Amino acid sequence: MTSSFLVTVQNKAGLHARPCGVLVQYIVSNNISAKLSYAGREVDADSILDLLSLCAPNGAEIMVSMCAHDACAQHYIRDLFAKQFGLNEGAHR
Repeated sequence: MTSSFLVTVQNKAGLHARPCGVLVQYIVSNNISAKLSYAGREVDADSILDLLSLCAPNGAEIMVSMCAHDACAQHYIRDLFAKQFGLNEGAHR
């Protein structure tokens, strides 16, 4: 059974290479099958190039579809988006 949920891109530069890399690393290392959809386009979440092709800007709402039985992974992915993939892009250096 598949479950879908919305996440919002919080990163100032949108869903760029670094957040895509963080997501792909998690997806691949945990053998998760997931798809992301934005603006009528659906891609596999295990490919950085596919994720980048979504061209999702800051504020974009992305639909994530994955196995409904993997509640931990769903929570972790929601958390990645909510916490800007741990990149703290808005922080002053």
